[in-house]
Amino acid sequence: MIFNYIKNPSTLIKEESNGNSFWKNFPLLFFKLLAVIFVSGVVYSLISFILDPSSGFSFPDNYANNLKEYVNKMPLAYLWIILIGPAYEEITFRMGLNFERNSFVFSLFMVLFLVTGGTIFPAKFDSQYIVNLIFRVVPLMILYFTVGRKITQKHVSFLKERYYNQIVYLVAIVFSVLHLPNYFPFHLSQLSFYILIMSVFFYISMTLSYIRIKHGLAHAIVFHTSWNLFQMLISR
Repeated sequence: MIFNYIKNPSTLIKEESNGNSFWKNFPLLFFKLLAVIFVSGVVYSLISFILDPSSGFSFPDNYANNLKEYVNKMPLAYLWIILIGPAYEEITFRMGLNFERNSFVFSLFMVLFLVTGGTIFPAKFDSQYIVNLIFRVVPLMILYFTVGRKITQKHVSFLKERYYNQIVYLVAIVFSVLHLPNYFPFHLSQLSFYILIMSVFFYISMTLSYIRIKHGLAHAIVFHTSWNLFQMLISR
């Protein structure tokens, strides 16, 4: 299942009757994700304790602090984290994995927008945000009308045939990197922790890609939403 997909994403085939199958697979996929995080945490704790016994078995608490700060300054923070965010991220990162021209190009430009620091849900909607938005959107629009419109289904099909696995892995890596700031500030002494976080988010992204391809985008959003809700419940 999921582990075979991670080894070779191109072997996965979309199921036509995917509704019942998804809900049957849901508990197992969720459990495997929990198991991967648990095992990774245990391994990290043991390695950290061996290298520095004074550290005990603790983890950096940057995420909890950042989450609290985000909730305090962001309007409708929980709505964003649990509902809007998952849909936004799945459309951005994984909608294009069906390798259909329109969805592929849209996802590509959404990823470029995020990579350049863009956001459609600012903590403060003011003139500075509008200026920053313009400076990010205008170049992307120019890029689309000069290059993006020339991308055809033939080009996308070529990428699917030649670089399918690499694109799926690249999506997972970008997804992981863009989630790292949730655990900042970065300290070189905590490098092993950030490697752990990258690995966990890579697995999460591959799980969501698996669901998106096998069951459809809507089911990936449902799983992503459920996972974020679970995180919020255990973080309180």
